[in-house]
Amino acid sequence: MWKVVHRPYSKAYVTLPALDGTTFRIVTVNKGDAPAAIADVMIESDLLAPATRVRLRIADDAFIPVGAHQVVFDIVPLLDEDQSYQQSLEMLVLSVQHKPAPTTSLRVLIAQSDGKVSPYRFPLDAMDLFQLLRANADRCSAIKEPNFENGCIGSGQEVDERPKAKD
Repeated sequence: MWKVVHRPYSKAYVTLPALDGTTFRIVTVNKGDAPAAIADVMIESDLLAPATRVRLRIADDAFIPVGAHQVVFDIVPLLDEDQSYQQSLEMLVLSVQHKPAPTTSLRVLIAQSDGKVSPYRFPLDAMDLFQLLRANADRCSAIKEPNFENGCIGSGQEVDERPKAKD
């Protein structure tokens, strides 16, 4: 009789956000009896470019089954090594001076089985941004050929690699 009147539904939410360098981890919990999905994850920032990507490390983790599991994302700012390093120092100064950082948050959208979307926002402070940008500088230092996939593209300004003539 229960199966006749009951319609399965998800009751998924996000908890335990953790930022470790360029790695963002969350725990998804689904207390319903139907799966849900991660609809989108994005970074909203007054500091970082809108094109900054937050990539799911394992594609199948977008599916949220009943129960709890950890989901890992990679944050890919579109900054080269020098820009990331310089901005990380600016965030460190703000943190030491106990001043607020430019508004930045990670936003996670969960699509429930009934079609509703549940938004979750996790703000980042100056120390979080320092660690993110410093880790990105380190990551970019190991990349030989910057491009849009690896995110280490810099400001888009051309660099003149010819030696300067001495006067």
